[in-house]
Amino acid sequence: MMLDLSSGQLMDIQQFGDLKQVPSPYGNRDIAFGGVYKDLRQKLVENYRLYLVSGYIEKDLSEKNMDKEVDVSNTNFSELYPEIAKDMKNISRLYFRPKQYSSKEWFDKLLYWFAPKGQDALEVYATDPVTGEKTQIKSYDELQAWAAEHPE
Repeated sequence: MMLDLSSGQLMDIQQFGDLKQVPSPYGNRDIAFGGVYKDLRQKLVENYRLYLVSGYIEKDLSEKNMDKEVDVSNTNFSELYPEIAKDMKNISRLYFRPKQYSSKEWFDKLLYWFAPKGQDALEVYATDPVTGEKTQIKSYDELQAWAAEHPE
């Protein structure tokens, strides 16, 4: 079964085919500038025991988090979807409808959903590879602007 967050309806996941075989439009190359993807991935694992994969999120099953529960209770996600947030400990995968949304929408939603309640964006940083200077990134557009100023 799959829960459609926009409608709140449970749907038969089989109707979408094998989602692992669907090429994800979220290849993460355009959010990798300055190590932002790595920082986002690390924050999701450390803060919520969630593992970011291209096109979906799943429970982090690494050895250090194997026995820990997913807890998103202090996030914007829990404010938007309180019933789902309560059951996140049982998450298998959270997909963001492949081919229906852009990388921009995916990235911006991730930053908003997993920010602490009431904040606009999860704190992630782009790091200048030459100077080591860190710049907070609050949106896809900010990341693209930063990347244009820091060609690697």
